[in-house]
Amino acid sequence: MKLFFRFILTFLSISAVVLSTLKAQPLVISSIQKDFYVYTTWQNYQGTPYPANGMYVLTTAGAVLIDCPWDSTQFQALLDSIEVKHSQKVVMAIATHFHADRTAGFDYYRQKGIATWSSAATKKFCIRDNEKVAEFVFDKDTIFTVGDKKIEAFFPGAGHTPDNIVIWFDGHRVLYGGCFVKSTESEGIGNLSDADVKAWPSSINKTISKFKNPKWIIPGHEGWSDNRSLNHTLDLLRSLGLRGQKDLPGMNLLGLIIMAILYIAAGLYHFINPKFYRKIVPPQIPYPSLAVAISGAAEILFGAGLLFENTRMYSAWGIILLLIAVFPSNIYMAVNNKFSRIPLWIRIIRLPLQLVLIYWAWIYT
Repeated sequence: MKLFFRFILTFLSISAVVLSTLKAQPLVISSIQKDFYVYTTWQNYQGTPYPANGMYVLTTAGAVLIDCPWDSTQFQALLDSIEVKHSQKVVMAIATHFHADRTAGFDYYRQKGIATWSSAATKKFCIRDNEKVAEFVFDKDTIFTVGDKKIEAFFPGAGHTPDNIVIWFDGHRVLYGGCFVKSTESEGIGNLSDADVKAWPSSINKTISKFKNPKWIIPGHEGWSDNRSLNHTLDLLRSLGLRGQKDLPGMNLLGLIIMAILYIAAGLYHFINPKFYRKIVPPQIPYPSLAVAISGAAEILFGAGLLFENTRMYSAWGIILLLIAVFPSNIYMAVNNKFSRIPLWIRIIRLPLQLVLIYWAWIYT
């Protein structure tokens, strides 16, 4: 019996080693279409070999790497494989964010005479975290022309990291998402240590809107055969209770414009008829004229800010704080007889309406 158990244990141990070896080959290169290849390397993550995808593209001026290998032993192996398979040298490497599974090979490739590129934001975070730094940077969305290929680097907004970009090949309908996009094989959203989970859904929605009908979407980890990975990423974020701005209840262009116009108009009326607003400032608040001017200017500023995606969230929070700040004036109107020209029931109903306005603004945060 002891011999039998030893045999079973030995068999299981050998099987585990074999499976691990099969799963974690040093370098796997897969063709997705003419001139476009995904390569995969592995590193141990929490005791298990975990794959990281990169891509290379063949052009008439040489090969371009999108992200570096995670496994440092494969830096040269990848260059050699490309030269043997395609008789091309790598001329450029772009990282899609600052983590080591994207940037680890920068120093090595720079020494090989390869132009290494990242966004300025990625460089800043690489320096902060002592990661490898690109030789060249771009400050805004950029289209590189390398030989016969146009390579579009686009920042959709924060997500997996505050600097994550995606790469689009327009004429070929290939979208490289990196770690910003989760494979349909992923059951979780992954590493959130540098993530902006609140902004991530809106950034995904922006990517979906900008790049129509991609044939291939390459995630930073795991498989890419299913091109629904952008929507799958949204589903994973929803499972955390997160929604993008375009995915919020009541979030539509008409509602947004109505809300913005209401606050801008109300703010302007503070300056057109300041006497009315001074009357409703409680006597405990000093300088009523100044209070009216400040609140009117804030309503104009926050109302206009709602119309721009970059300022929408901050403007919505500003409106919420403003509604709370002016609530004493609503109470003052409700209980003071000098406003008896306005029916009491209207003045009373106005109080809970403030909660409705707060909720309406909160939707846009």
